[in-house]
Amino acid sequence: MSNSCQKRYRRILQRKKERRKQEKVRRKIASRNKIREDIELNRYHSKKFLKNEVSNRLQIALYEGIRIYIDCSYEALMSPKECNKFAQQLCRLYGANKKATKPLSINLVNFSQHGPLFHACQSKCDGFLKYKIGLYSETPSSITPENIEIVYLSPDAKEPLISISENCAYVLGCLVDEHILKVMLRQEAENRGYRAVRLPIEEFTSGKISNPVLAINHVVDIMLAYMANGGDWKEALYSKLPGRFLR
Repeated sequence: MSNSCQKRYRRILQRKKERRKQEKVRRKIASRNKIREDIELNRYHSKKFLKNEVSNRLQIALYEGIRIYIDCSYEALMSPKECNKFAQQLCRLYGANKKATKPLSINLVNFSQHGPLFHACQSKCDGFLKYKIGLYSETPSSITPENIEIVYLSPDAKEPLISISENCAYVLGCLVDEHILKVMLRQEAENRGYRAVRLPIEEFTSGKISNPVLAINHVVDIMLAYMANGGDWKEALYSKLPGRFLR
């Protein structure tokens, strides 16, 4: 590289460094102004207060919220790579649930605390053992009150999910292999005598793939959006469904 090119390259780096420094100062000033404004309007809360508020909201939702069961009985069919992929999806799911004003009750069922899924979650999910979620070795029927209907969410179910009900507990599969999952969830529901439904993607979107197999975090994202917007499936699906399914 010639001397002139080196000088030009150094000038570019210096300008980038200065812009980053200016942006950092700008963000700091904006943050201070926001805190000052919140204090004046009596709406400022410390980070510790907000963290405790989120924790309390999740704790209440765990026992009183609409139940989501993630069935981990399929872990024997999963490779280490698939277990890690599931753990990453669980991290994203939990992050979305933390931000929700009305979070769901997230529960792992048929879950072994000595199996590969547990170790993957510990490895990939920071603070996993402190998550406000239920960890059960039992089946959904063993931990569900008699007045709550167990419903399986399966992409190839004939019946669309019309509304999310407090009187239902919704079962998702932990499998990340789309081809196996699509068949097994519906069969599991039929074998156990439970109703199987699918997200109403076909009814409310115009995507080429009518009922795709979604990651568990995408399913929960859509359900949270539906609950937050007052029950509008179209808005929830278009805001949270991955773009590749809407083209």
